[in-house]
Amino acid sequence: MSISDGVVGKSSPLLFDNDQVTFTITLDKTSGQTVTVFFSTTDGTYHKGPDFNDADQTVTFPPGATSRNVVVTLRNANCGFPATTKTFFGNISSPVNATIARPQGEADVPPDSAC
Repeated sequence: MSISDGVVGKSSPLLFDNDQVTFTITLDKTSGQTVTVFFSTTDGTYHKGPDFNDADQTVTFPPGATSRNVVVTLRNANCGFPATTKTFFGNISSPVNATIARPQGEADVPPDSAC
């Protein structure tokens, strides 16, 4: 089981509040059993609460499924000086019926050019 780096989804060239970051959790092979894993976020230079919503949850893979997405909603445009990309992390832990190969993915949130 692995987690991808986060992909920032934008509806326009500018990064506005309520855009989303998607982390994909994948199994390396199908399982005949239900697989679960706990997803959580860790602050980097972007912070849970003021910058993005809490998305901590248990992710469930029914038998035969190999991929699940976790969506984190951004709350605050990346406005700052100097304009730099900010980061936070998606983590997986406590697997049931699987093992973890890659436990952390990084989300890079680009500066908002509308600031």
